[in-house]
Amino acid sequence: MESQQVVDFVRKLITDGKTCSEICDALCDECLADSTDGDGTGCDNMTVICTTFQRRLRAKNINLKRLLAKFCKVSLCGEYAIP
Repeated sequence: MESQQVVDFVRKLITDGKTCSEICDALCDECLADSTDGDGTGCDNMTVICTTFQRRLRAKNINLKRLLAKFCKVSLCGEYAIP
């Protein structure tokens, strides 16, 4: 599959309400060769990673700073700590 074909395939499954696990399984099934008699395409090891981003985690910069200030201590985060 070309990159855009993968994007289209995954988008359809997301629209259908499939989970990340189901999407990974379906993508591997789609890409696996039916037999090993061909040129080897689809017979190699395959790895699929599906990542979802939750909209509620997209915070404005000020909210992110407050969150970091609450949970990030100098001893844990060094130079990244917020005073």
